[in-house]
Order: sequence, then C-alpha cells, then structure tokens
Amino acid sequence: EIVRYVAASPVFDCIMTTVNLLERGNLAGVALASQAGKAVLVKSPMAHAVFSPSLLRPRRLSDLRYLMRILKNYRWMLRDRASLMFLNEVPGWTAAQLALRFVLSLPGVSCAVIGTTKADHLRECVDASSREELPEAIRQRIEELGSARFSK
Repeated sequence: EIVRYVAASPVFDCIMTTVNLLERGNLAGVALASQAGKAVLVKSPMAHAVFSPSLLRPRRLSDLRYLMRILKNYRWMLRDRASLMFLNEVPGWTAAQLALRFVLSLPGVSCAVIGTTKADHLRECVDASSREELPEAIRQRIEELGSARFSK
C-alpha cells in the first residue's frame, strides 16, 4: 500500500522496496512506480541467502551472527528454504547469482541494492548483473514457486 502511495506521489523520484525469490508482494507497486517514471531500488534481492547450504552450519562468528539475524527477523523464510535448494545445482551459476539475476530481470526494477563484506561475493554479484538471462527452465521453476506461494 505504501509503495502505491509513493508511486503516485510527485514528491518522490524513486522508491526502495523488498523483492526477492520469497517476497514478491510488492510487484504491483513496482510496476506502478516504474510506469510513473520513478526508479525502483530493490533491497534484499537475494532473500538473505536462505538458500545457502552452509546457512545452518555456521563456521565463523560472522556466520552465526547472520544466522541469528535471520532467525530473529526472517524466520518465516526458513520454512520455504527447502524449495530454493535447487538453485545450488544449476551448472555455471551460483545460487546467489540466480537470485540476483531473477530480481534484476523483473519488469520495473531499476537497481538491486546488495550488501556484503566479502570481495568475492561482490564480484559474484557484479558478474550476475551482466550475465545473460536466466535459463528458461530455472525461470519457470522460480515463477512456479512464486505462484504457489502468493496464491495462498
């Protein structure tokens, strides 16, 4: 609702909203904002990496802190984690690249805001932004996941 308000307001030039593999409830607002000529910045485009095989096996203090943040703020994402694990099995892509590329390919999305403390993760994201479109079978599987989740 707030995204729709901002999209219609002449006061704002851009909006920032959450869109990712598990959160797509704002897509109508993204479309409205884009149609109104506003830039759309997407935060959390990689769904807090809940698809990471190592998420539940922290090895460093920073891993544990990240897991605790998910447990505190995004516990519901862990329920849907299993449905995303296929992303780790796509040849030539990392799961993070697939997640980011998916969000960047959505109509109306201008930019994805990412945060990382590791240079190799940043390189991985930069690479994802310049890659070709997602493999069609993967895109369809992600779309089906969203359809099942958001039709409830």
